Amino acid sequence: MTEQTTETTRRRRKRKPLDVHAEGLALLAETLAASRKKLEWCAENDVPVDAAQVSANVSLLKLLETMRHVDDDDKDKETAALVAGFHAKTAERAARPTAAPTKEDLLAEYGLSPDRYPTPSI
Repeated sequence: MTEQTTETTRRRRKRKPLDVHAEGLALLAETLAASRKKLEWCAENDVPVDAAQVSANVSLLKLLETMRHVDDDDKDKETAALVAGFHAKTAERAARPTAAPTKEDLLAEYGLSPDRYPTPSI
């Protein structure tokens, strides 16, 4: 009699790639909302805002400004790449001949012989 081994096999789940930029923006938005609520609560209840809260708010504003500049830089790079691609295609189109190709040119392009495909007489 043979012994059967009962080894468990583990399946690994595919992990979704983490979008750090999106996660960071979401966390920043939640932090900003919580900070705003705390400031409103302090104003409603006549509680003075401590220096740590002010410092945290200034840091949040700096982070927002930095994120805005990073987004603008990314958009500028993408736009520049798109513009360069457009100009390259435009230059390529301009270099092409504008006259309609002749029958001989078309036959030569496709490797066909003119005597095999004569011009039909109407």
